[in-house]
Amino acid sequence: MAGRGGRRRAAAALALSLLACRDRPPPEGTRPAAVAASAPSSPAPVAASAPAPSSPAAVAASAPAPPAPVAASAPAPPAPAPGGPPLGDDERRALRGRIAFVSERDGNKEVYLLDPSTLAERRLTESPLDEYPIAASPDGGELLLATADEGSGRHLEQLARLPLAGGAPAFFGPKSARVRNPSYSPDGRWVYFEADVSSYADLYRIRPDGSALRRLTRGGLRGNFSPALSPDGKSLAFVSSRDGDPEIYAADAEGAKERRLTAFHAEDWGPAWSPAGDRLAFLSSREGAEHVFVMSPSGTELRRLTAARAPADAERTAARAPGPGTDEGELAWSPAGRKLAFRAKPQGGKAKLRLYDFDEGRLVDLTDGSHSDSAPAWSPDGRYLVFVSDRDGDVDLYVMRADGSGPTRLTRAPGADWLPRWFAAPAGAGGPKLLTVVILGG
Repeated sequence: MAGRGGRRRAAAALALSLLACRDRPPPEGTRPAAVAASAPSSPAPVAASAPAPSSPAAVAASAPAPPAPVAASAPAPPAPAPGGPPLGDDERRALRGRIAFVSERDGNKEVYLLDPSTLAERRLTESPLDEYPIAASPDGGELLLATADEGSGRHLEQLARLPLAGGAPAFFGPKSARVRNPSYSPDGRWVYFEADVSSYADLYRIRPDGSALRRLTRGGLRGNFSPALSPDGKSLAFVSSRDGDPEIYAADAEGAKERRLTAFHAEDWGPAWSPAGDRLAFLSSREGAEHVFVMSPSGTELRRLTAARAPADAERTAARAPGPGTDEGELAWSPAGRKLAFRAKPQGGKAKLRLYDFDEGRLVDLTDGSHSDSAPAWSPDGRYLVFVSDRDGDVDLYVMRADGSGPTRLTRAPGADWLPRWFAAPAGAGGPKLLTVVILGG
């Protein structure tokens, strides 16, 4: 059991970095082999400890001043989590799209596909590898996978494409100790990722058929991590430790015209573009714990979403903020970009899900923290969230409305189900086709 728990913790670290991040880069000076040895494991639900912060001493004197934060009054106290009875059968049967997820019910980490309207499940992979779903291709025909192979006594990672109409995964790109954080370009012509193929960690892009591999950064002994391409495909946000501490940088889609967006003597990581490309959310330890920040694509208008700096009333301020002992992460923008869901875990407590509404400027508790809830992912129409919870004893997938009401269990097989990816279902029985999705909420 201890060995299985260790592997699960390792898969959690790998899976969180494979998501479009969202873990911070490894500590400065760690060798790639050591990173690989500690990386692959899995959550129960999805939870992984992050590496210790890098020392800022080397850059304290030379780092440029950070952009001036935007002063903001404290948000109103979060509304209590709605909860309540599960979705009715008619509402649940009206759910659209498909949910890919990792399941350990078969003793290995395999990818399954769930129809939330019928609760029908289909196993998509069957191999000795650990396989993780990342995202559906823009045309809806394939699923991008990250895989980990430990069969030879070495830990090796590689990307793969899985046809949703059926068939075996098609592996592509380099196979190395670190091949992570992949994502499609908006037109589906490229896959961006990080790897340790020729250096400690650098950014690459490649055609989905495995051709035209190109290295975009050259970090040497310093690392470049977590590539995130903007929705218009023109700007690439990423994390770099080239100046000592991990900071957010940006470049064009070719990796040129690099510019630094954050500058603070702590760690910034996990950039996530809003769907409109007008905001960048990221995580930072600059205030002690790990908190959600947002800024413009130029690095200006930086602020912490859950900050409580005013009014001066200490009791009211304490009641309005999660506090320095709460770590936030697992960012999920709604399809319309008006809301951002995330996980908030107080030290010594259980993780709950929260949501920031940009239109109303308020913070909402989606779950109450009485169970461990994590890994939120939006429905294609923005009306629902799928998430991972242990509230019924096992680690399973649940769905709720975007306001946190109607939590409903979706999976029930023994063994952990986690890392959900909700995407539009291909139309028609003749194979995957494009499907137009009308965004109704979020």
